[in-house]
Amino acid sequence: MGKMDEALACPNPKGDARIRGQREGMLLERLSPDERTRVTDAAEIVRYENRGYLVTQGTPSDGLYIILQGLVESVYEETPGRELTLAYWTNGDFIGAPNILSQRPHIWSSKAVGPVEALWLSSAALERLIASSPGFSIALIHCLSFKAECYAKLAQTLATHSIESRLAEALLSQGRAFGDREAGGMVVGKMRQRDLAKLVGATRQSVSLALRKMEAQDLIEIKPTIIVLKQVETLRRLTQH
Repeated sequence: MGKMDEALACPNPKGDARIRGQREGMLLERLSPDERTRVTDAAEIVRYENRGYLVTQGTPSDGLYIILQGLVESVYEETPGRELTLAYWTNGDFIGAPNILSQRPHIWSSKAVGPVEALWLSSAALERLIASSPGFSIALIHCLSFKAECYAKLAQTLATHSIESRLAEALLSQGRAFGDREAGGMVVGKMRQRDLAKLVGATRQSVSLALRKMEAQDLIEIKPTIIVLKQVETLRRLTQH
C-alpha cells in the first residue's frame, strides 16, 4: 500500500468517506501543554515494523496507543484469510478502543502499515490520568464519541449502500486527499482489488465487476498505475445509493 492509500481513514459524520486528518479524534491536540506532559510522562514509546500488530483481535486489552508517526489499519477478521477494513488511523489518533480500561478481548485488530511509532498508555496509567485530570477525561470522552460515530457511519454504509456506492466513496476519498486534478477528471493511485474489497466489505469478484461496470459507463478509466475518475459529480451522486 502506497502513500496514496493514506487517504483512506475514518468516515466523518457528514458522510464523506474515510479521510485522514480528522481533528476530532486527536487526543493530544485537545490537551493543554501541562496535560500533554503528564500523558507523555505516564506513557511508554513503542515502535512497530510494517504489518506489526498494535492490538490483536481476541486478545485482552492493555490500554491505548496514541500514534506519533505512521499509519495504522483497523481490521475485523471474519474468518481466516478474510478481513474487513474498518478504518485507517494516522498521527494523533489513538488505537485500542473501546475496551481501554478492562482486559476484555479486543473485537478487532489494528496493524501497522509501514513503520509506526506510538505512545502506549497502560489501563492502570489511564485510570490514574482520568482520576486526576478533568481535562484529559473530557478530551478522552470527545475522542471516544468521535470513534463511535465513525463506526456507526461505517455500519450504516455497509447496511444500506450498494457495493458501487461504497466503491465510489472509497475512490473519491482517495482522490480528495492525494489525487491530482486534470482536464479529464481526477487522477488517483491505483489500489489492488484485494484492498478495495477489504475496504468496502465485498468480495474481490464483486469489486472487479463493479469496477468494470464503472469503466463501461465511462465513470472511470483504469490504467496500469492509476485510475482516472472521469465523472466526479456522477460518482458523488452514486455514493448516495
